[in-house]
Amino acid sequence: STFGSAHGTFFSGGRVCHIAAREGHMPGILSMVHVRCLTPSPALIFTSAMSLIMIIPGSFSHIVNLFSFTAWLFYGITIAGLLYLKIKKPELPRSYRVPIIIPIVVLVTSVYLVLAPIIDQPQTEFLYVILFIFSGVIFYFPLVHYQHHPAFLRRFTLHLQLLLDVAPAEKNV
Repeated sequence: STFGSAHGTFFSGGRVCHIAAREGHMPGILSMVHVRCLTPSPALIFTSAMSLIMIIPGSFSHIVNLFSFTAWLFYGITIAGLLYLKIKKPELPRSYRVPIIIPIVVLVTSVYLVLAPIIDQPQTEFLYVILFIFSGVIFYFPLVHYQHHPAFLRRFTLHLQLLLDVAPAEKNV
């Protein structure tokens, strides 16, 4: 159901955001957890805020369509990467084994679910979604790859840390 999917995505999306920040791919404040409840509240608040911002210009069904487009785009990229490694690097250890037909079927399904809406009803919103995704490169290189953290971001993180009552989390807690 829609509510079940939204529930699962909310909690898993917040955790993904939290782990990405902990690994240095997002701002450090998102890697922190509440000092008493041990929940990644900054990451959950960030995920909720992004969802609310995205729903402002359109309807709920429009957002669901764009979300499914984006999700299947990333599912396809992930499966393509897995297939690439399975073919080009067969000597790497695998934590699980599946017949190669399964990832191929998922990849074909993913390509269909990404291309079908574009071909059936081309909308500029699909272009905006792709541009929004790739705009992350603008922030990735200076902030993550080169580790350039301006002083105002450190002060902002400190203020948010005090406001939200959060602290850095130990790995694998």
